[in-house]
Amino acid sequence: MKGLILLHLALFIFFSVNSQESSINNLLISISWEEDYIQKKAYSHTVNSIEAYCFVNDTTIALLNSEKQIIIVYSLITKYPVEIIPLPYGSIDFDYYDGCFYILDYNKIYIINKHHKVEKEIQYQVPERTPFALEKFKVIDGRNIITIADGTTWEVGETGLKMIDEYYWYFSGGEKLRAEKLSFDSFELSVNYDNTLTHKSIIYIKNLGLTGYLATIKTVNINDHYISFV
Repeated sequence: MKGLILLHLALFIFFSVNSQESSINNLLISISWEEDYIQKKAYSHTVNSIEAYCFVNDTTIALLNSEKQIIIVYSLITKYPVEIIPLPYGSIDFDYYDGCFYILDYNKIYIINKHHKVEKEIQYQVPERTPFALEKFKVIDGRNIITIADGTTWEVGETGLKMIDEYYWYFSGGEKLRAEKLSFDSFELSVNYDNTLTHKSIIYIKNLGLTGYLATIKTVNINDHYISFV
């Protein structure tokens, strides 16, 4: 049975740091799926299946099926899965780096090689007295980076988990960024590169062509020209 799964079913704001220009786009990736690979099930009007995703290259995307605990490697050219990778139980997020999948669960990171074998495990312990709501796990220059909903960034190393920034989220291009809601119609954006504050401003959603009230603001990505929010 063929179906359709849409990634990033949201309205994205693209904000240009340099020119202050902005535009609004619906950023969607449409993926055909076989029911045997990706099951789409509704529980109390919600749909659960894909927990996380990342790009392996420009034509290949990997998706974490949390229900089956597998990674589906999917070709955007052939429109069909090319590889299924079984995961350790409890996997909640992942990234692809230097030919390996890095899998995050609640107290370990598993490094899975191209042969689908776990070649390394790194243990960590979540702080007991600190709210630790995961936003994203990523591997940046070989470092295991976890960003948390409270705006902090943590690193998992051989000695465990430690906070490395209490103010910024880290991104793969070396940027550090914080987007903080100020009111129902504005948020403050701070961008730090190479430990230097390169941009700071208050942004009003009406200036982005949006109406209504701002509920939350979350940074999705940053590159040389645009910062993506949702």
